[in-house]
Amino acid sequence: MIGPYNQRIEEFTSNGVFLQAFGGGFSFPSPYGTTVDFLGNVWGVDYNLSHIVEFNGPGARLFQFGTIGAFFSGQFYYPTYIVAK
Repeated sequence: MIGPYNQRIEEFTSNGVFLQAFGGGFSFPSPYGTTVDFLGNVWGVDYNLSHIVEFNGPGARLFQFGTIGAFFSGQFYYPTYIVAK
């Protein structure tokens, strides 16, 4: 679950029990879409900063890419969703 107003990604059990929250702060201020890849890593889209962030299962930041723009490689124009294969 993403919390666009509390600037973080939140994880819950299937019964709705809160497990953890990660991301947030000035480097991930507006999470919008998330997905989980086959390794269990969480990928999040930051709408306002126009970048993609990868977190591991415990929530440590692994990788980040993208900047705001629309015409050059690696640029995104306010991305909203992401899909992992």
